[in-house]
Amino acid sequence: MVDPVLGEIEYDAKLEGFGWVEVLVKERIPILDGRLTFCWSVLPVAIRGPKTKEGRLPPLITREEAIEWLKVSLEKYRDQEKSLEDYVRKLDYNLKYGDKYNIPTWRHLIEERAESGERLAEAFLYIKYPAMYALYLHNYVKLDQEQAEKLRKFIVL
Repeated sequence: MVDPVLGEIEYDAKLEGFGWVEVLVKERIPILDGRLTFCWSVLPVAIRGPKTKEGRLPPLITREEAIEWLKVSLEKYRDQEKSLEDYVRKLDYNLKYGDKYNIPTWRHLIEERAESGERLAEAFLYIKYPAMYALYLHNYVKLDQEQAEKLRKFIVL
């Protein structure tokens, strides 16, 4: 698979489809940046189940798993402005009212293209590299030294 900036990347097959979300949340892999965006754009859809051409899939995660992921993420990377409760309120609000969103598959995320062929929404572009970096640190994404250096430039360390 080819990332527009990093080039050809290798990754664990567990990330295929919507597996990238399951791996991050269920294995409690925190992301350095984009947590609030992930909270309103990815987690509610993963809890409800992503939409496909064939209909809605079963839930990928539970609300409890999402909250535990948020807790672990905020413990690892503090947010000076928002508490865990703020994140949970945002999650719950979007669970109730945010059904217009969907999440990209791993391929669509990496290639930055929605299923329709259009450019991926900015929210997903914002979380792409922090998520990829976290997965790289946990050996789900394999990068050479040059790719890893490029990736580090896209996130706030």
